[in-house]
Amino acid sequence: MNNSNDLFLTFRKEMEEMSKKTKRLEKENLTLTRKHDLTNRNILEMAEERTKVNQELEALKKKNEKLKDIINQMQKQGRGLAQGMAGVVEGGYVEGDLDGTESEYEYEDDEGDEDGSEGDYDTEEELPKPFGPAPPPPTTNGAASRVH
Repeated sequence: MNNSNDLFLTFRKEMEEMSKKTKRLEKENLTLTRKHDLTNRNILEMAEERTKVNQELEALKKKNEKLKDIINQMQKQGRGLAQGMAGVVEGGYVEGDLDGTESEYEYEDDEGDEDGSEGDYDTEEELPKPFGPAPPPPTTNGAASRVH
């Protein structure tokens, strides 16, 4: 009878341990399932975001190509580059400006002329250049200027 009681107690103890182990494993399983679902949702969101970014990138590439085509067409029509852009090369520097640090303005140390003035800025050379493309050349044909 003592053997029977010992066997029964051992069996009961093992059952309790197994029950505790089962509960712990169920909790771990639930935690891992939640993490898995969250990871899957994040992956789907990132894939959708990547698709959206790729679509935006393609749209911007197409827009860039259209703008390049427009510029090329305008150049072929004879409009050329704007006066301010004429000296720019592909590297982004003005011709003659290899390191990109030189200024296009000249600095003079004028402390005054003989008459005491600071300088004469009314000369044609120092007037600001107009902004934008050059105007079309005047027509020499008198037919374009006649109105019927």
